[in-house]
Amino acid sequence: MEKTAPAAQEKMPELDRALASCVFTPLDEAIQKALSAISLDDILTAIDQEKSAESLMYFI
Repeated sequence: MEKTAPAAQEKMPELDRALASCVFTPLDEAIQKALSAISLDDILTAIDQEKSAESLMYFI
């Protein structure tokens, strides 16, 4: 992901480092992990399941 702009670089560089280490880096890693676990085939399968569920409701 793209790095965020510093929140308070000139006044409190410690805040920027703390935000990076406690918030942005773990968040970036979690997003990368989640996205790498999903394949295009998973998405296509989910689409087919949604279509099947909708067609069943149509006939009820």
